[in-house]
Amino acid sequence: MGNAGRDQGKGGKYLILPPDYKGQEPEGYLVSRSATYGNWFIMRGFLVKGDPKPAVASFKQHMRLYPLAQAANPPATTFINASGKAFNTIHAMDFSLSFHALADIGSHADQAHAALAAIQAGHLHGKLVLTVA
Repeated sequence: MGNAGRDQGKGGKYLILPPDYKGQEPEGYLVSRSATYGNWFIMRGFLVKGDPKPAVASFKQHMRLYPLAQAANPPATTFINASGKAFNTIHAMDFSLSFHALADIGSHADQAHAALAAIQAGHLHGKLVLTVA
């Protein structure tokens, strides 16, 4: 996304399809096929004179995430502010968990995350649309 992305900084509709999607790709989307049902989407905003508020406002104004089935009438995107919230993002550093144990935990978390997202979005069956204007 952005100047170096497929939309060349003009915005667009990105469609993420699941690995087993057999239907025809709808026109008007920048389509990606995922190898898994769980995906991470990370965006980065830039400070304006040290202030993050313009980046946050831009995301809220221009970014939408919704199931393809709701593309004709997309619901509002809910943004959650995690600033100031304490949570651990560092994996074990004492070798108490092997690489394989961490990978196993991650694979189960990926499955649970995908199932939760499907439930929250009304059974989206892995087809998501992200619009960036």
